[in-house]
Amino acid sequence: MSVDAFIAALQGLGPWAFPVCLCVMVVCAIIPVPAELPALVNGAVLGVVGGSVVTWLGAMIGAVVSYELGDVLQQRFGTRLFSERSRQRLAAIGQESTAAELLVLRFTPVVAFHLLNYVAGVSRVPRRRFLLTTAFGILPGAVAFTGAGSAFGGWMVAPEVKWGVVVALALLIGWRVTRHRTRAQ
Repeated sequence: MSVDAFIAALQGLGPWAFPVCLCVMVVCAIIPVPAELPALVNGAVLGVVGGSVVTWLGAMIGAVVSYELGDVLQQRFGTRLFSERSRQRLAAIGQESTAAELLVLRFTPVVAFHLLNYVAGVSRVPRRRFLLTTAFGILPGAVAFTGAGSAFGGWMVAPEVKWGVVVALALLIGWRVTRHRTRAQ
């Protein structure tokens, strides 16, 4: 299957293109595979605006999942997986890392996106700091790669895509509220 045929097949999904592209982006943000290719495809299928939203949102969801997996790993298996000295170093990284340092790491192409997410969770970087630096740090790349992908051809952001963004944000907010209530109990 050619790239053009693949993009045409995704475009043929109509309103389902948004959730399909979003799910692919989330998975690529969780497992250690390069997410640049899906970002290019998102741009070609959804255009610059829609593709950037899907790429950014999918990367954010994947980053949060990775962070939480790292946090759970540390909580449940930290004493078995890491020596006392390693746990102390991880704790120091989590508490001493500044927002500026995290942003620099997000902008540095040498540091793997996936690794940074998991290490932030394991080292317990404060969630708010992690979320803010990730949100701002990945935005330029999301726009750049989807913009490049849109050069291959994309369609204008259809109303279905806009509704898809609204639904995805509602699900994300609902998950966050539910998670907050669970932790409070």
